Amino acid sequence: MQMTCLRCILRFGNRKKGKAAFCVEAWLICLWDSPNCTMSINIYYSSITATVSLEKHQTHIFYILDGKGIKYRLMDLSEDPKLKDEMQSKIGNPDAMAPQIFNGDQYSGGYEAFEQAVECEMIEKILKLDSAQQQMQQK
Repeated sequence: MQMTCLRCILRFGNRKKGKAAFCVEAWLICLWDSPNCTMSINIYYSSITATVSLEKHQTHIFYILDGKGIKYRLMDLSEDPKLKDEMQSKIGNPDAMAPQIFNGDQYSGGYEAFEQAVECEMIEKILKLDSAQQQMQQK
């Protein structure tokens, strides 16, 4: 499964037709499909959005995490329809829509929960980052 690098999306605009970009820089930091990957935060999102508000919500999450230096992996629902079923199964809600955030297999919440955590300055808590993970994230 190919992951989308947000830096490539922003730099090269590779969101057309749901095509994922490949970023050598991100590959050197973390081999996406490696079981030893240090990125535990997974964000299910869609590179093809039907509404402006969905695009804004997803972008807001990316900017906040980037600003805090928290590394994450993007799971593009528009590339693989099975990912949507996987996401909804993990959450236990067949109606759940992107964006949804996980720390490994632990569900952290959707945009509303994330926004509430931002307001309360509790992002690390909602993302379930312990001190060891926070140190690894900042490297």
